[in-house]
Order: sequence, then C-alpha cells, then structure tokens
Amino acid sequence: MWIDFSKASSCELNYLAAVGRALVLSQHFEYTCKDVLCLFDFVKGVREGKEQDLDTWQNIAEKTMENRLANAVKKYGNVHGTTEGNLSLLDMARLARNYIAHDAALLWYFPSNDDLRLSARISTLREAANDLAAAHNLVSDWGYSMKNIKPPPPALESTYVHRAVGWVMEPLQSTKELQSGTRDDSSSQMTDSPEPSGRDS
Repeated sequence: MWIDFSKASSCELNYLAAVGRALVLSQHFEYTCKDVLCLFDFVKGVREGKEQDLDTWQNIAEKTMENRLANAVKKYGNVHGTTEGNLSLLDMARLARNYIAHDAALLWYFPSNDDLRLSARISTLREAANDLAAAHNLVSDWGYSMKNIKPPPPALESTYVHRAVGWVMEPLQSTKELQSGTRDDSSSQMTDSPEPSGRDS
C-alpha cells in the first residue's frame, strides 16, 4: 500500500531517523565482518605455503563480498579459535541486521499506530542496535589486531557498544518511549583474535 506521509508524528519521524542510523551500523558490521573474513582466508593461504599476491586478495575479496551475510557468518565456524559465543554473537547481529533492513521501518503497514506499538518498536530497535554493536566491536577488534599486529586501544573497544547504541538512539532521546524495555549488552566480553586453521572454508 502507498505511504501516507502526512500522518507521521514527530516521534515517528525521530524513530525513523534512528532506524536510518541503525542501518549505517548494520552496513558497517556486514562490511567489516566480510573484510575480516578476507584477512583470515588470505593469512590461512600464506600459512599453508600458497603464493598469495594482490590478485589473490582481489579474488578472495570479490567472492567474500558477494556472499550473503549468513554465509559469511557461517564461515567463521571454520576459523580456528572462534568460540560458540563468538558465533552466537555474530548470528544475533545477522538477525538484527535483517530486522533493520526489512522490518524496522514498516510503521504504517499495520493498522495500529498507537503509542504502545511504537514503544515496542523502539525497544526492539534498541536491542537490535545492541546486538549489532557488540558483534561489530568483536570483528573490528579482530581486524584491527591483524592489520596493526597489536590489540586495539582498550578504551576504544570497552566503550564502543555504549557509544554506538547511544548514537543510533540519539534522535529519540527526548521521547518517553525510549525509557521502556531497554537492554544493555555493553558488557559483552571480547576474546582473543582467532587464527586461521587448515580446515576447509
């Protein structure tokens, strides 16, 4: 059905602005997730004695970036050192990304647009942002460590989830709905960077 743009309340517009920011976080998570997977595949080849050059990197990058996010997350199961907790975090972020990309902005498709429905959507958006930020923090930590041969600044990774979720939800700071149903995953624990294994990916 067509969208009736005239009936958007200020709170709904603020919510949609937050959804837009969540989409930014979603895309950065997906890109970083695939980019780090490229690094793992490239380093795995080096350790196996394969000749790796710029063409190899481009081939790996093309195949990985064209992959669906679900397939990329699944491939992390073949990376030595990746824990079940890591995989769960990545999969939760995948589901959050799907919600934000496909459902979060469907404010007016359903007949009821009361405050309770909007409040529930704001709560769900915040949870999705938490899941995305925690997983983005994880893969960013791995990528930084591999590219810089050292761990990231502790202050950066320890505050990232809080800052990312705060930025996503900032357009809603003045709304009463933001106060309900919040969840804080900023305590999600980082792990040491997994290393590529010799297993097939």
